[in-house]
Amino acid sequence: GAVVRSLCDGYKIDSQAIIRFNANEKKLICGDPSAESWNDIPRFQAEYFARNFLQERGYLNPEFRQEDDDVIILPGEKTKIKKVSIKGAPKRTLKAWQKRGVRGAPLTPKTLDSLEGWAISGLKSKGFACPHVFSQGDADSGDVDLLVEPGRCLDIISLNQEPVEGLMDGVLERFNAFHIGDPYDYRNLALTSRRISQNGILQSSYFLTECDEDGVRLTQKSMPGARR
Repeated sequence: GAVVRSLCDGYKIDSQAIIRFNANEKKLICGDPSAESWNDIPRFQAEYFARNFLQERGYLNPEFRQEDDDVIILPGEKTKIKKVSIKGAPKRTLKAWQKRGVRGAPLTPKTLDSLEGWAISGLKSKGFACPHVFSQGDADSGDVDLLVEPGRCLDIISLNQEPVEGLMDGVLERFNAFHIGDPYDYRNLALTSRRISQNGILQSSYFLTECDEDGVRLTQKSMPGARR
């Protein structure tokens, strides 16, 4: 069954699972005696922070109860993802079952960010250079909706390489894993950046993507760094 544990003076947690807050989180709930302005945290503010920290861990519906001089924090059950539905994605682009480790994972902002990133990467590997993805999680059912706005499938129409001091124009082109006119695929841009980094000619090189009606315009930015 549940066990009541002391968090700090005035706050206890009633939970079967052991929930640990780090030092900074404890200061925002319990106050910080070494800082005068943080010495006494109002209860509404402490509960606000505690609620946020618990939701980050998947406890989406915590409750707070006054008992004598203590506030009892009741985290409730951790919400886990039961189903992911993808809405608005073009055919043969995204399949929820391909994202491993999602079903049964805690429904947290971090998990939703990971899902959004997975969907964006999947679309960018199939020509959709500037997609938008939004996630919605239901705390009661554990269901997640991924709402996809893919934009258009585009080709690369231009590449602007910003000059690098000490490098001749065109030197970096031999590392390119793509050509002008190719369908956009972010994996080819990542491969190009990795080739340059591994060669040691630059510290790093990356691409900015701009979507027009005609296609994708790339800007390549590079950091010289120390020569290897």
